[in-house]
Amino acid sequence: MKESLAKAVDLEVAFLQSQIKPHFLYNVLNSIVASSYTDAERSRRLTTDLADYLRGSFRFSNADHRITFEEEFSLIRTYVEIEKARFKDRLRFEADIAEGMLSVSIPPLLIQPLVENAIRHGIGGRVEGGMVRLSAYEADGEYRFVIEDDGVGMAGVTGNGRPDGQSGQSAVGLDGRQGVGLLNINKRLKYAYGTELLMESEPGRGTKVTVRIPAHVA
Repeated sequence: MKESLAKAVDLEVAFLQSQIKPHFLYNVLNSIVASSYTDAERSRRLTTDLADYLRGSFRFSNADHRITFEEEFSLIRTYVEIEKARFKDRLRFEADIAEGMLSVSIPPLLIQPLVENAIRHGIGGRVEGGMVRLSAYEADGEYRFVIEDDGVGMAGVTGNGRPDGQSGQSAVGLDGRQGVGLLNINKRLKYAYGTELLMESEPGRGTKVTVRIPAHVA
């Protein structure tokens, strides 16, 4: 049973790796070509960022592998830089990383897809764009990674009380394109740590997703 669960989680990671959309590559390559005529340095930088992003996305062979959050954060920053080339001033990104959090061990591709989701589905649909903020800190015996955006938000996700005193709704039960990736990450969290994603969202006001990892097992 344990072996079967491990294989299932491996497939979840493979699924996340496969979510690099053709239109994303098309947009990046389009930006590289356009920049090559007016700003060769920017074109080279985008090409390097894309290569780093693809390398980071595909280098993990199994879900049992652990990486430092510093490695994941490097992938996040690369992805954000690529998207800034497309969104320009419409995308603002902030990171508040507490001391010591960069060395925390986590499963690969745990946080980056959530940042990607916030950019694509949170602020991507707003003409004026918006802010995505990533926070990482330790509290109450947990390492917490919080991804917030002030984008379009989602209906059906409310601040329901939970047994652990946290507010928010589990990713379980969400539907649609956003829910697929969230459900995969939620399964990996439950398998590895027995925790769940916590979500708070309201149409027109944005979304907040919290990843919790018990500090004693990280």
